[in-house]
Amino acid sequence: MQKGDRSTLDRVLALLGNALEPMYGFKSLAAFKSRFQPEHRTLYMYYQDPLALPSIGLAVGSAYLPGLSPAQSAGLLRQMVAREPAA
Repeated sequence: MQKGDRSTLDRVLALLGNALEPMYGFKSLAAFKSRFQPEHRTLYMYYQDPLALPSIGLAVGSAYLPGLSPAQSAGLLRQMVAREPAA
């Protein structure tokens, strides 16, 4: 992975995290868990074909938001793109 690819991936992950934060409270959960001094380990997901990423993204998205309709998904995507800060 090139340095430019990494920053793009970081921006996408930050965008998704910020969009899901109000629904899931990742930051407050992390603050609560920090009381127990957890060990953080990096996890990797390997895939053979980059063309599989959209279906992987849909699978992960449906795991987090199982009742989301296609219209709601499109609306959420529009909101996330509109909130993205200029690079």
